[in-house]
Amino acid sequence: MSTAPLKLIASLLSAAAAFAAAWLWYKASTATVKRSDLPPGEVRVTFFSDTAEWDPIRTHELQAKWNKRGAAAASVAALLQAIAMLLPGDGQ
Repeated sequence: MSTAPLKLIASLLSAAAAFAAAWLWYKASTATVKRSDLPPGEVRVTFFSDTAEWDPIRTHELQAKWNKRGAAAASVAALLQAIAMLLPGDGQ
């Protein structure tokens, strides 16, 4: 039985997971929690920029959430790539 289709599927899924990881890490790098997004009456440290007031603690928590997802997707990509490499080839 040929393992070429399995090898191709694992490689394609690995590439998809790698693209997902890149997108998730991009999302993590751009995520911010604006002061206006906080519940009314909540007191937090607020940073000011030219365009918005944002909460650094909540922003860090949000970025950590997306970063965790990106790392999970990268782990899946690495695992699938390892599986693709370990499958015997057809010698072609």
